[in-house]
Amino acid sequence: MSNEMEFLMDRIDGLCDENNEDIINEGKEIVKIYMEKKFPDDISSKFRNSFVSTCFRNIAIRYVGFTLLTNKFLNNLSNYIGNKKCLEVMAGKGSLSKGLMDRGVNVIPTDNFSWKQKLNLDDLWTDIENIDCLDAIRKYGKDVDFIIASWIPMDNTGYNMLKLMNEINPECKMIVIGEDIDGCTANDNFFNNLEFVFEDYYQRDTQDDMCIFGMVNAIPDFRSWSGIYDRVSIVRFKKDVNYVENNFFLL
Repeated sequence: MSNEMEFLMDRIDGLCDENNEDIINEGKEIVKIYMEKKFPDDISSKFRNSFVSTCFRNIAIRYVGFTLLTNKFLNNLSNYIGNKKCLEVMAGKGSLSKGLMDRGVNVIPTDNFSWKQKLNLDDLWTDIENIDCLDAIRKYGKDVDFIIASWIPMDNTGYNMLKLMNEINPECKMIVIGEDIDGCTANDNFFNNLEFVFEDYYQRDTQDDMCIFGMVNAIPDFRSWSGIYDRVSIVRFKKDVNYVENNFFLL
């Protein structure tokens, strides 16, 4: 563990009292597992609902990325994808792709490594092709069934990907992980030009598959960090001109 990580851990220890000792211990175990390039089986609701857990997010994203990944979620996502082909764009260190590969999913991880000044490129989870997201879609889009994109930047990148995906392969769907409109991923142009593929959404049995605003996760057992309102959605380019903006809030 780096000196910086040790410093952060020491500060977290200072938050420990009888009310959050279990949360601190679970957070340390989660970070340790990610550092070993593995995934926790699941995350407790006590941890996810505690503000203290946000301290561990600041550490974990350096090893695994912005998404809180668990074996439980990855099992469900890989079952949904099945034997279909995937392209992951903006794959970061490749943790999501690696989790899917380990479950037999055919996925091509790509990234242009624009973040390389902030994170260690020697610590990738798997081999990642160095290519821009739009160039990756041009290269592989016609041959894949899904494009996976996590935490799309808050600019026109998401819309450009969605539009290009539709032009190259209208049958392709996008699996998106991130916050919703007015959140911290993508922009209005992206959300106003997509439609949700609700027929592909799994049947849900628990409130854990609803995000804080009541919006449904496409894949069961997706988990979010405390104070983060991301979810997993299955979308495609909007074809219905009569589609009502923001009607996904009505689900």
